Formats: sequence, C-alpha cells, structure tokens
Amino acid sequence: MDRVSYSDLDPALRDWSERHGLHVFTRHRDDETRAVMIVDDAGDAYSLVAAPAGDGLVGVGVAVGSRAGRRVTREERASLRYHEEVPLAGLGAALEACYREVESWIESGGHTRTPV
Repeated sequence: MDRVSYSDLDPALRDWSERHGLHVFTRHRDDETRAVMIVDDAGDAYSLVAAPAGDGLVGVGVAVGSRAGRRVTREERASLRYHEEVPLAGLGAALEACYREVESWIESGGHTRTPV
C-alpha cells in the first residue's frame, strides 16, 4: 500500500471545510495535524481529526472537546466519540459521516451549530 501523507488529505478537507464554513488547523505547536473545531450556539466544542493511519488508510474521528460552563463527564467522553479508518478515496464521505454525528449530538442537546 502507498503511504498517505497529510498533504494528501488536504483537497478533501478543503472542499469539506469550505462547504460547512469550518477552518482546518494544520499545525499544533510544532506538529503537523489536520484538526477542526465545531462549536455550537451554547459554546460546546467538538474536535474532528484526520490523520494518516498506515496501510494507505486515513483515520477520521470526532469527539466532544469541551462543554461551556462545565467539565465534560466521563460518560460523555465515552459516548460522544466516533472513529473510522477509510481509504483516501473515502475521506470525503467519512468527513460527512463525522459531521452528521456531531450535528446529532448538538441537536440532542437542544442546540444548533454556531454560524460562521
């Protein structure tokens, strides 16, 4: 299998993030990354990360990052997470699946996504 690099992820991430009005972070401290923060109208934040996973696959996952005004509970950390590994050609669909998952979490809390 060919090795996937972060730059290989960029076209799909760029198209997806522009469609949803989101920003893709490419650096965290001194490390290369591909991460997105999705924030709802209450200030709750969810993080999406995409990264090369080996064997030509891309790991894509989302999880609750923070809650406005309180700590994230252990139960929330365990239940508000989603991850899959897909071939590079499936990255766009995986990003959409992650986004839909976050939207369902936001809606279940009675919130909406913060407009950009």
